[in-house]
Amino acid sequence: MSGKPSYLLMLQIEHGERVPVPFNQENLSDDKIIALIDESKNVLYLWLGKDCSDVSKRSATRTAQSIKKSGFAYGQLHIGHDLKHLKVVDASNPNDPEIRNNQSELTAIFKRKFTKKDQFVMEFGAKPQAAPAIQPAEKAAYTPKPEPKIITPKKAPAPKPVSFAEPEPAAEEVAPAPEPVVSPKPVTYEELPTAVDPELVAQVKLGLLTVIIATKFSSYQFKSSLSEDGKPIYEFSSTGGSICKVSLEGSDLIIFPDSRFGGMREEIVKLLKNKVGSIKF
Repeated sequence: MSGKPSYLLMLQIEHGERVPVPFNQENLSDDKIIALIDESKNVLYLWLGKDCSDVSKRSATRTAQSIKKSGFAYGQLHIGHDLKHLKVVDASNPNDPEIRNNQSELTAIFKRKFTKKDQFVMEFGAKPQAAPAIQPAEKAAYTPKPEPKIITPKKAPAPKPVSFAEPEPAAEEVAPAPEPVVSPKPVTYEELPTAVDPELVAQVKLGLLTVIIATKFSSYQFKSSLSEDGKPIYEFSSTGGSICKVSLEGSDLIIFPDSRFGGMREEIVKLLKNKVGSIKF
């Protein structure tokens, strides 16, 4: 193993948000959806609690695909960029052999030896150092870029099998045997299609946010800039300072964690979710 360290990080996925949680097996509970990045194996594990809805699981799977591709920015670290594998552990289907194997791998991670960088990040494989590279979370500000707010429209449930009525026999002919009923092929979370161009969906969400801000603030300014990796960042500001900063990623509208919306963050985000949820993309 080289001298470069590898990291472990757990993220809770809820309502499109990706939030670091303490590295603890107890977080793999029935009511949570957890993504665990394991850089040493190049794997992203996705825990789907059995009490979580199918809509939440489908949305979280799309978010996990994004994490697998781009990783997660944690302070000055970029953890899990371009991971090779996504392994799903759906607790509502424990008898599936692949899921059982993935769960065994996931739980075995907590028995490995690693160094605790802070309550969220675990490190192993690096040579011992006199001081940690990252200050503990309680002493240093946590500044991910960005902790996203992803708002995803609800998807229609998979079609149910359709039974076909037997044809009536023609006069003086022997009725043919009824055709067998064929159930549709099961659809995995990854195979669910997107009906509309993802970029267009994200632009619609940005437009809805613009309309909401226009109704909440008497005057505001809108400008765009580029991030360090060349992606557009959109900022709304008023005479009182910055209202919010957002970016677009696929079909998702990413709201930066320092966006306060003039003290109306919860109200505006809830209103935006309602408007997006009323649109059938």
